[in-house]
Amino acid sequence: MFPFGGGAIVNVRRSCPFGADIETDFIIEPDGSVNVGQNMRGLLLPMLKAGVRLGIKPEFHNVSWYGRGPHEAYCDRKTGQRIGKHSSTAEKLSHMYMRPQENGNRTDVRSVEITNDAGRGFRIEADKPFDFNLSEYSMETLEKAKHIFELKKDGFLSLSIDKCQRGVGGDMPGSAFLHEPYKLKPGNYSYTFRITGVK
Repeated sequence: MFPFGGGAIVNVRRSCPFGADIETDFIIEPDGSVNVGQNMRGLLLPMLKAGVRLGIKPEFHNVSWYGRGPHEAYCDRKTGQRIGKHSSTAEKLSHMYMRPQENGNRTDVRSVEITNDAGRGFRIEADKPFDFNLSEYSMETLEKAKHIFELKKDGFLSLSIDKCQRGVGGDMPGSAFLHEPYKLKPGNYSYTFRITGVK
């Protein structure tokens, strides 16, 4: 999947309720950089997203990116956010909806840099725009809570790097209807990105 000379490769295969034949390669190069490539197949049921989720230490809470911002944006909710350079923290990326739910996505991203207060961390780049999210709460934690006061931080940050995800819908009052162009349909999805260190 990538040019490879030395280092190590980790191949992960799995399945999920909405996808099959999910294969992710992590190619660790001698200089410490990591190339990530993922292929997956969407099944008959509509997928929610196609991507990779990682857990990182909470000290890496500073984030800057080139893409839509500064507020959350999705494929069907993005024209109000300009493409440019933005910066924030994991805490401020989140939007506390009355009922806890996945939130804080940024779309049309070209690169993202995540660092600690000393400026050390890592940078993610891809050949094509992608979505990212950095949150103090995992999707599992958000799904379990019915009210904001029930949320407790996981003790790590959840970083999502997605090729794409479905829209959020809801442009008609009282309806979460999702327009056809913003659905993830059955088919093959693949993408790559690169992680390099920041000192």
